[in-house]
Amino acid sequence: MTLQYKDLISIKTKDCREEFLSVLSSAPEIIIAPHNSDMEPYTSNLIYIREGAVVRLKMAANHLRKSLPGGMLKLVYGYRHPDIQKRYFDNYFGRSLVNEPNLSEFERRSNVHLLVASPDVAGHPTGGAVDVTIVKDGCELEMGTPLLALDMPNLIPTFTENISPKARENRLLLRGAMMAAGYAPFDGEWWHFSFGDKEWAAYYKEPFAIYGQVDFQCEAARC
Repeated sequence: MTLQYKDLISIKTKDCREEFLSVLSSAPEIIIAPHNSDMEPYTSNLIYIREGAVVRLKMAANHLRKSLPGGMLKLVYGYRHPDIQKRYFDNYFGRSLVNEPNLSEFERRSNVHLLVASPDVAGHPTGGAVDVTIVKDGCELEMGTPLLALDMPNLIPTFTENISPKARENRLLLRGAMMAAGYAPFDGEWWHFSFGDKEWAAYYKEPFAIYGQVDFQCEAARC
């Protein structure tokens, strides 16, 4: 099930004000490898997520080790500042204006949301969404595409038919570990999972999201 923009816009939020934690210091069993440097002004070279999301990421890592001895979770993205989320979305929205000029505003926003979440419902700015893969013996498992391969839209959905059986098996292994820990999958991107945000609330039919979007900056980035 791939949730759409329309599924998220009515979800309410009651932020529990849980603190942000550095995954590097809080979960040493997770491999930390930021995908790019866009968050350095806010979080230095660290990845932050909410405390409850860290707890569940550790649970997912433990579940993975039982299913795949020697397997480790690799985290490449967590919290994203709302301004960066808007910048990414606006970039793809602008491309859509050129390539699909006849769409309505809602249709356009809904389409772009499948690649980059619309800022009003996005999970990364809440500190609850993560982008992850599996590493074993120092190498990422075959997943059919690289992480965050938004230029391969036909291959990144979790259940696409256009990947090898081994890649499909590995995607399901990752999905199973994350869901066993309480994360919700976004099946439009095999690497994206969330806890506490609107996507999580909609997927598990929770009455509201427990994480709202936050303007966060860690101490290291303020220095």
